[in-house]
Amino acid sequence: MRTRTPLLWTLVISLVALTGCSDGVGPGESADEGTYALSHVNGRAIPAIVAEGGGQRYIVLGLTLRFSRDGTVARSVTMRHLSTTPPYPPDTTYHHTMNLPYVLDGNRLIIGYRDPCPPNASCIGFEEGELTISGLRVVGRLLSSREPVLTFRRVRP
Repeated sequence: MRTRTPLLWTLVISLVALTGCSDGVGPGESADEGTYALSHVNGRAIPAIVAEGGGQRYIVLGLTLRFSRDGTVARSVTMRHLSTTPPYPPDTTYHHTMNLPYVLDGNRLIIGYRDPCPPNASCIGFEEGELTISGLRVVGRLLSSREPVLTFRRVRP
């Protein structure tokens, strides 16, 4: 039986290759700007497993979203990858930051690229979610193909 582990690992490598950075946001900005920190994955406090199978386990240790006035969000994640199968190292922790576009329409949030992916291409895609009273709730398509529900709390205006 084939597993999706190579696909997950390819996604991880692709995301690391797209590393970027962004300036933070300051006080007095609108409701869609600021910094949000991941607190829960599928209702479980972090660190939390976001994918596992085929001797691979992916654990999210931290994830922040920093929204800027220019319509971009700096998405910084720290992950731990545990492997019991070669050729992957047995225990690897990595961190990467990606700058992605975002759109906030009322409480509806879209992070990433919504353009159609051409045949045989490896596209990043997008995440969808909503602004809530206490923070954000996002379906984490960029974190795992299993689309975990990510809950963020606002940590800085």
